[in-house]
Amino acid sequence: MRAVVCILASATLLSAQPGRRPGQRGPGRQDSAREARPVYKPEDLCTVSGVIRSKITGEPIRKATVTLFSTGGRGGGRPSTATSDASGNFIFTGIEPGRYRLGASRNGFVTQSYGGTSGASITLGRAQKQTGLEFRLVPHAVVTGRIFDEDGEPAVYVNVQLLRYVYTDRGKALRPAGSGQTNDLGEYRVFGVGPGKYFVQASPRRSLPSPAASSPDEPEETYGATYYPGTMDAAAATPVDIAVGGVAQGVDIRLGKTRTFSVSGRIAGGPADSRPGMVMLVRRSAPGAPVSVEEGAFGNRVTQWDSRTRTFTVRGVAPGSYSLIAQGAPSRSERWSAIVPVDVGGGNVSNVDVLLQPGQPVSGVVKIEGQTEAAMPSSLSVNLESSASRMFGGSATEVAEDGSFTVDRVGAGSYRLRLARVPEGHFVKSIRMGEVDVLTNGLELAGGAPAAGIEILLSPKAAAIEGTALDGKGDPAGGAVVLLIPPTGHPRRDQLIFRTTADQNGRYTIGGIPPDDYRLYAFTGAEDGEDRDPDLLARYESASEKVSLGDSAHENKSVKSVSLSN
Repeated sequence: MRAVVCILASATLLSAQPGRRPGQRGPGRQDSAREARPVYKPEDLCTVSGVIRSKITGEPIRKATVTLFSTGGRGGGRPSTATSDASGNFIFTGIEPGRYRLGASRNGFVTQSYGGTSGASITLGRAQKQTGLEFRLVPHAVVTGRIFDEDGEPAVYVNVQLLRYVYTDRGKALRPAGSGQTNDLGEYRVFGVGPGKYFVQASPRRSLPSPAASSPDEPEETYGATYYPGTMDAAAATPVDIAVGGVAQGVDIRLGKTRTFSVSGRIAGGPADSRPGMVMLVRRSAPGAPVSVEEGAFGNRVTQWDSRTRTFTVRGVAPGSYSLIAQGAPSRSERWSAIVPVDVGGGNVSNVDVLLQPGQPVSGVVKIEGQTEAAMPSSLSVNLESSASRMFGGSATEVAEDGSFTVDRVGAGSYRLRLARVPEGHFVKSIRMGEVDVLTNGLELAGGAPAAGIEILLSPKAAAIEGTALDGKGDPAGGAVVLLIPPTGHPRRDQLIFRTTADQNGRYTIGGIPPDDYRLYAFTGAEDGEDRDPDLLARYESASEKVSLGDSAHENKSVKSVSLSN
């Protein structure tokens, strides 16, 4: 199975934090997340105010809901809400100093974060009165059409999705951007979307009438996910270009059929009295190919295996390459699992043998370079994420005071290792398990075999960079996406991507950076993940800044922001 590259999460990056497992904290250690929040005097509290306007007409928008929520890491209390008045004005008072984000929503407009798609943070000092914040809400677009079966009759209860390509840490991917469902006339209406190019996909429910197979052992002819204007191949789909506030009508799709097959087999291993477990088929993408969206009847398929006969049958499987993931949990403290590659071609696949293995511990130690006695910060944690399916989850644990860690009950497969809440000024220099370079190659776990002796080395010589993102006029570009990335050809380029968003004053800070050569970019108006597009980065490389960061370097650098707005 293909190894998965480890992704290392710095404390300064915007990334998901793994949960904690109860009982992992050693005696006497302090949890920084539970420290008492500072108490502010009334004169220390802040005010945030601004106005909501239409991006098209510039007219004020009344009755918009504005939400202010803390990103300070201490919980920050519940989000505060305000409603714009007849002049579009809103105000928040009695706000504690800290870092916040703002969002605005109104029926008929696209929900938006302050600063655009990425969302600018709002930094408030003591007694600060932040005024003049402005939202320019975009009128939402609508897509309508009808879905028909192969005979031209209306198809009822068909799920319709608008999809668009985004760029993630796993590559280019199709992701949903809006959805709807057909009524009794086969009509659908998807609303609340912004301008852009979308692929329209219709995915019938399994209950949609379809000729039944003459025998359970024979292939079925099934309605499958179909793309506008009528293809079952996402690569051959035609995008629909939607204007700001526009209505794209007559986006009709006639559903296609395909032959689907069954995958069946037998479960071995595991306790004899195990409860029924799950079997899931997850599509495997070819190297370099876009990561597929889960495509209704053509995507991931899930069923249970029978605990009495220990057999399973997964039906409605389209041709393709899959990972078959089986899992059994005889108790809350015990997990058995297996992953088997399965290729579905022109016929049913039978006699798949699946050997469940008990989850095994993955253990090791975190060390800090140059430090003889371990004294780990209480917030540091290790997370293993399965590359096969997020549905089957990963495992997380906190690092003990002496640097040791153990992740329990980890099944066979490929994993990426994340180190979360790395202490300020540090970066992950290496991860090794014996002779294996886990940092570069990822972690491959064989069934039933524990993984011990993983050594994670932190260096206290991380670099940092801060500065101001500027627009074309030389003014602060609040909400600009700031990207620090090694130059093309760097062997670990995909692992060393640092991304943050400038605050309302255009200020940005990135820390925890491994010393190396980088290029610094800034973009405004970038769609979700657009700033990671390799073609876009190559196109605007001349607008980026070269940055060479040595050990413990702290650079201050302004960068001009490139506008990607329509």
